[in-house]
Amino acid sequence: MWIRIFFLFFSLLSLIYGKAGDFDKHFGVGQTGMVMTDVGSLSTDIASSIAIRESGRIIVAGSSYDGKKDSFAMVGYQPDGTLDLDFGFGGKVITSDEIKANAYIAGIVLENEGSIVAVGTADYNPGLYLTLAKYNSDGSLDKSFGGKGIFIEALLPGHETATGVAVQADGKIVATGYTEVDESGNNEIFLARYSDTGSLDADFNVDGLVRTSIGVSCNANSVAIQKNDGKIVVAGSLSYGGRDVFLLLRYETNGTLDKTFGSGAGYVWTQIDSYKDIGTAVAIQDDGKIVVAGKSRNSEGNYDITLVRYERDGGLDTGFGRDGIVTTGIYSGDDEANAVMIQKNGKIVVSGYSVLDNKMRFVIVRYNSDGSHDTGFGDNGGYVLAYQDKGDSEATGVAIQKDGKIVAAGYATTGDTDFAIVRLLGDSVIMPPVYYLLLQ
Repeated sequence: MWIRIFFLFFSLLSLIYGKAGDFDKHFGVGQTGMVMTDVGSLSTDIASSIAIRESGRIIVAGSSYDGKKDSFAMVGYQPDGTLDLDFGFGGKVITSDEIKANAYIAGIVLENEGSIVAVGTADYNPGLYLTLAKYNSDGSLDKSFGGKGIFIEALLPGHETATGVAVQADGKIVATGYTEVDESGNNEIFLARYSDTGSLDADFNVDGLVRTSIGVSCNANSVAIQKNDGKIVVAGSLSYGGRDVFLLLRYETNGTLDKTFGSGAGYVWTQIDSYKDIGTAVAIQDDGKIVVAGKSRNSEGNYDITLVRYERDGGLDTGFGRDGIVTTGIYSGDDEANAVMIQKNGKIVVSGYSVLDNKMRFVIVRYNSDGSHDTGFGDNGGYVLAYQDKGDSEATGVAIQKDGKIVAAGYATTGDTDFAIVRLLGDSVIMPPVYYLLLQ
């Protein structure tokens, strides 16, 4: 009897405080679950990445335009969505004078001591250069990192576009991206590994740099480190003959391709339907399976959100979706995944955009561990749209809090374009302390 009363009481609380996918009413001004931040004083601030500290404080990174150029930008938030005034200047950090060129952050990752590693690209016209910066927990540049806290490096002859960053268990930093190799615009993938003090790691392919060329052109868009063995996983796309397909590569810890992955090649490529398929983000499950998110073109000529799950050896996981592949068309326009995370319960969270009424909409989608849509998430049968009253908006990053709440970041446009953040409830209701006392 008491068990039934407890579950009835818990169900009533769920109705009061919300269900998974509802906007968190304890986050943001006006308890909307959404926050917009004007980073600079002018028109365009675009977030590209998000990370959550152990304390629950949130770091969002991207770029801010000052009327002349874009600069590295970060904003710190308290767990309730208000600005973290202990971070930077009034919660904001803009790194402009140290770069002196158009620059944007592609990704950030937190180190154990609370420092922030950011990777991006600086455009010195005509050259594009990998740019790596390390910040202290308060947002100041870490001057022990190469003496200035920031590196701008011409690693390769050509244009280098950095797209992702990860930190190994030993503190070494792995950055990935792609570089042009000829005048036709064909690209190859690069990996660069740095020590925690900023020098290139000589134990990584001798000079700290790995170049991978497969087919006519290939791009790297995301990188992750396997927890059990430290191997490096890179997701992106392979182009040939006017076609694009998902590309997934795995490297040994010394930078060589892992010959146990992908039938001895060290990589696999996956055609979805129309040969217009691009992998944009990667996440590794606790069981070692690898999830790549991105987009694929459907028969009507629009892009769908696409997930592909691979076994640990690179084979498609046939127990996931349709022979390892899941596609999601939300509306009749384009849909794309920009980021992916795996929850502790195995559910998969994707953030990106969906086009509705000729506007890009900030979207978060959740899937069950078998690839089916989590129809209990939000009010639309598995997805949530935010900033519907704004202009174009897009979710570019996503993170999961310790309590299971989902935080997505990107941008939204009103008159100008600002950082935009959304927090959604997770699978469990966090009851106020008074209810815990009543249940004792």
